[in-house]
Amino acid sequence: MFVFTSCSLLRCSINFKDLREHAIFTLHNLLKGNPENQAVIDGIKPTGKWDESGVLRDNLGAIRR
Repeated sequence: MFVFTSCSLLRCSINFKDLREHAIFTLHNLLKGNPENQAVIDGIKPTGKWDESGVLRDNLGAIRR
C-alpha cells in the first residue's frame, strides 16, 4: 500500500507518516483477538543487529531464508 502526497512525471513523494500509520492499523487488525497470528509474530526472531556505525550485522546462529 502506497500513500502518495504528490506525483508528477519526474517526481513522486510518499508520505511515510501515513504509510506507518496504515501499517500499524493493519497489524492491529490482523493480531487483535487472533492467537494464531499472534503466535506467528511471537515466533519471529531478529536475524541481524545494527552496530554503532549503522551497519546491519548477522546474529550468530541466526538462519536467513
